[in-house]
Amino acid sequence: MDRLVGATVRGAREGCCDDSAVWLRRLTHEVARSEPSGGLDSLIGVLARAAGSCGAILWEASETELDPAGPAIAGAWFADGVTIVDPACPDPITMEAFTDHTLVMAAGARDRRGSPPAVIAALPLEYLDGRRGALTLLGDDELTGNSFDLTVDLLDVLPALCVLVRERRCLALVRRCSDILQDAEVESARQGPGGGDSGDHLGDHLGRVCTVIGDTLRCGKVSIFLREPGAPDGVFPLVASSVGGTAPGVPARSGIGLVGRVIECGRPLVAPAGLAGEGSCRGAEMAVPLLDGDQVSGAIACRGLPGPPFHFTRSDLSALGLIAPHVTRYWRNWLHRRAISVENRSWLLLAAGITAFNKLASEQLARTDPDDQRIYRAAMQIVRDVGPDCVGCDVYRSDAHRPDRHRARGASSAEQRLWPAESFPGAGGAEPEASMEFALSVLRSGRPGAMASPAGAAGWLAGTPIQVSGQVYGVLVAFGRCSTVPSNALQVGEIVGDQLGLYLHLRQTLQRLQETRGKLQATLRSQAEALEDLEHQLGGPLLVATERVDLTLQHGRFDGRTDAQLRAVRGLCRKAARVAMSAAVFAALSKGAAPRPRFELLSVDDLLRLLISGADDAQLLSNPRRRIRFEVEREGIRILNRRLIQADRSFVEQCVGNLLDNAAKYSYEDTAVRIHGSVDDEGFAVRVTSTGLPVDPADAKLCLRRNWRGSVARTTTGEGSGLGLWIVDHLMRSMKGAVRVQPVQDTTTVLLTFPIA
Repeated sequence: MDRLVGATVRGAREGCCDDSAVWLRRLTHEVARSEPSGGLDSLIGVLARAAGSCGAILWEASETELDPAGPAIAGAWFADGVTIVDPACPDPITMEAFTDHTLVMAAGARDRRGSPPAVIAALPLEYLDGRRGALTLLGDDELTGNSFDLTVDLLDVLPALCVLVRERRCLALVRRCSDILQDAEVESARQGPGGGDSGDHLGDHLGRVCTVIGDTLRCGKVSIFLREPGAPDGVFPLVASSVGGTAPGVPARSGIGLVGRVIECGRPLVAPAGLAGEGSCRGAEMAVPLLDGDQVSGAIACRGLPGPPFHFTRSDLSALGLIAPHVTRYWRNWLHRRAISVENRSWLLLAAGITAFNKLASEQLARTDPDDQRIYRAAMQIVRDVGPDCVGCDVYRSDAHRPDRHRARGASSAEQRLWPAESFPGAGGAEPEASMEFALSVLRSGRPGAMASPAGAAGWLAGTPIQVSGQVYGVLVAFGRCSTVPSNALQVGEIVGDQLGLYLHLRQTLQRLQETRGKLQATLRSQAEALEDLEHQLGGPLLVATERVDLTLQHGRFDGRTDAQLRAVRGLCRKAARVAMSAAVFAALSKGAAPRPRFELLSVDDLLRLLISGADDAQLLSNPRRRIRFEVEREGIRILNRRLIQADRSFVEQCVGNLLDNAAKYSYEDTAVRIHGSVDDEGFAVRVTSTGLPVDPADAKLCLRRNWRGSVARTTTGEGSGLGLWIVDHLMRSMKGAVRVQPVQDTTTVLLTFPIA
């Protein structure tokens, strides 16, 4: 464009006087220093002063859709103190020059003095885009020859300079608006995706854009209308304005008014005469659409021109059209940021809601009779708080899990029905019939689903099965008012539905466990009663049998073989008595009761007799082929000296017998089982040491658990049930004593520690 102006100026200089060159330089200098909003008026002022006129008006064809013929003011300049009446209406001289495209001079214009000044000449003009125009000169005297020649010379370069001024205006407008929106983007980025833009910030930033547009195009009011996602079709609320900031205003509606027509047709328009929103001046309103692909997301509208040029031209539309993509892109980014912010807030609310829900579920599951309705309401509250545009929820339980259901045998899952468990309706919620029918479709499909505008009404439904591992317990349905299903409605419903399904699954499992526990407790009670009966029935006869064998051995004389057999029989009776006693202890422990010892004071001699008797019985009952020896180190027991221990004699016999039985099972062949004693700060300890299957030191405490057996013992021998040491531990604790297992490689020592009286 600079080359075009330079060429025009050089061409004008070649055929004009020096005065023309001077005024041409003034024109180009005015273009360079003028403000974008007033550059055209400054050019007209240079032309008027060159012609010696006190005013000038530049006209161009309006070319609006419904009024394509008449000229309209493009710019005007008046000397100080000069006024003009209704400059928006062209005078006859101007109309003749514009229509016939010829120079028209005012007749009898010499020495006319008056106010306002009269039209002295009108010169035709053709713009670079082919549109016709005219320049009207005002004054008191007619043009002189030199002034006329100078004006004609300058008029040759005016179209090119007009284009340059308008392009500079467009460039400045785009730069300023782009800077505003770019600063807004940077500000939003600093806030982070969680902060986003609020509605006030949006209105502030776009309001500044409107102000810049209004200042550059010199219009009275600039407004931006944008459509919110999910808003009714054809309604575009006022988001920002150069007047009043973000104050609410009348929204634009598709097809109504100039803005509505722009939104409807999707292209820029200038209001023709008589349709301007403010005033009766021709073309005092224009609007351009905000296009996002093929969709119209809003519009920018300019209204009211209180001074020259009194109308909007094609160049004004072009300038406004250059701003539209920037506003559209900012609106799209703003919606994206807001969606991310809303989604982040939704997930935070969801996480907090799930945490509270799990806590409530844990509290309810700990109760004897959980409040399911409270759980349902908590789940639905999460959906309403998190789900966008969610106004209500329904929870339906499957007929297959209804407590009072009565179904025929052989009914398939497809025949399941739903019954309402709880509802959390909001104003304008879904119809119960539509919600139930939709829930049944979700139940049959077994997958989450959504539906917009059910039964032809405005709204949406989103449902998800309440299930765990393929076990369906019901359906959770959420609904809202807008015509489209929110993006994360299904995900939120699925997460909450899974939590609700997990609660119902745990509740059902706990109910079954309680029933099983009750049956098990009843079984254990019956077993304990049976064991008590067994101990009562066996205890007496075994005691009598043991005493009679003792009497026989004390008063009779037998050969060695018979004597050994009688002693073995006595050992078997004692072992059977221990088994009966173990049954009684097991029965008491099964009922949750502890064994009750009958304390007495035992001396060293009492302990020696008890231990020697137990060792003799173990020796007689052991397999002679394994050649395991049971030895009581008397000196190790006599270390107790004259001190006494307080214990139950039968409990001590039971504990020692169980330890010797274990030693006989797990000792290596040709080894000795040593029974000795020790005294320390904790008391007197009877120690049983054997060499046999090794015990891992890490398993030392596990040996005292019920039914526990080491891995080596399980794979080597099938003997044992893992109850012996468990019973010993309970008996020792009932006597205020303790049992400890001390393994070292393949040597194991078991200590029975008794408190010293």
